[in-house]
Amino acid sequence: MSWVYDGKSLKAFTNALYVSAMRRLRRNPDHGHPFVLYCEPTSFCNLRCPACPTGTRRSGLERASRDLAGFKTLLDEAGDYLFSLYFYNWGEPLLHPELPEMVAHAHGKGILCYVSSNLSMPLSDDYCRRLMASGLFQLKVGVDGATQEGHAAYRVGSNLETVKDNLRRLVAIKRASGGQGPRINVRFHVFAHNEHEIARCAEDMRAIGVDSFAASPSDLPPGSEPPADPRYRKSEQTARQLAALRERGDAAPCSWLYDAAVVNPNWSVFPCCSAPSESFSFGRVTPVPGRAGSSLAEVWRNGSYRRARACFRAENLPGWLERVLPGANDGTDGMCLSRAGARDAALLCEHCPTPYILERFSGDVVRLSRIFWNRAVKYLREGDPRMGGMFVRAALLGLARCIAPRIPGNKD
Repeated sequence: MSWVYDGKSLKAFTNALYVSAMRRLRRNPDHGHPFVLYCEPTSFCNLRCPACPTGTRRSGLERASRDLAGFKTLLDEAGDYLFSLYFYNWGEPLLHPELPEMVAHAHGKGILCYVSSNLSMPLSDDYCRRLMASGLFQLKVGVDGATQEGHAAYRVGSNLETVKDNLRRLVAIKRASGGQGPRINVRFHVFAHNEHEIARCAEDMRAIGVDSFAASPSDLPPGSEPPADPRYRKSEQTARQLAALRERGDAAPCSWLYDAAVVNPNWSVFPCCSAPSESFSFGRVTPVPGRAGSSLAEVWRNGSYRRARACFRAENLPGWLERVLPGANDGTDGMCLSRAGARDAALLCEHCPTPYILERFSGDVVRLSRIFWNRAVKYLREGDPRMGGMFVRAALLGLARCIAPRIPGNKD
């Protein structure tokens, strides 16, 4: 079985190095492209989670479902530069009937694909088989309790038995194929009402046969009590990160603005995953061959992006920190619920609600560098003729890793 990155164009690696250098220099990447893409297939969800703008129906996003032809056109433009593609953000991706075909198309272009799902919907055996055979790298599933009561207290409208049944079928398909298929990782979001169910849920997931289980802090709905265990209090972790930024008085340019792009199902482009309203759009791509409009590269280099990146110039940074840090979401505003449905035209980055995620993709560069060095050494040991090209690619990512700035106090 071929490796997903075999045959990845050299320009993907030189682009990652160039973009990292521009970020280090706090300049605009006028000839660069994002190497990470968030491109969810739907902007709607079947659940009513109370910390989520989509779940509370307070989202200012246009309800839309991405068409497969447009997705392929977008990847014809951007795919050669992409290393990672996330098929999720504000919606539920498995509500799209052609998600497996989108994943397969991206995988065929040498892109590592990720899906996150509540998995609380009827799925046909055919859909499950197509998804597991698509080349998907990771399927993350939210399971927030060992009982229906504990799970659905936050995941309103979810049926835990449906989730478990879907997990069992996906695990069975993977086992029947000799282990081929995505890693199935379960994430337990911890709240005061469900933290006593973590251990039992972990046992249930091990019995089903998922690849990993992890409990993690969560954005709290406004007015909610935090978990008793301090390890799961996101507000305290966020407060420490914000305090570190405040004490240092410095911040690296946001990695979202240099490394990534978020393209919504209606083709509007957001600067990051924290934008819950169309009023924060930086532009719109036109993924229709022959139709006049903007490409992703054109939007990514436009005036809105340039203005956002300017926040991190040395002369502007002190004022940006002074303006942003007092009003940052400390994890008690849900997923930026106070910004949901905003109708003003203010540039989101000038009033960033989540400055603790500035370094989101610096860790990705580190991991990619390690992956390619390990692959290059593997080819060397096997006498594989591809080892020369792999070492070149690993070296370019290694340089990008060294160049990409990282400021203590930020979260990978």
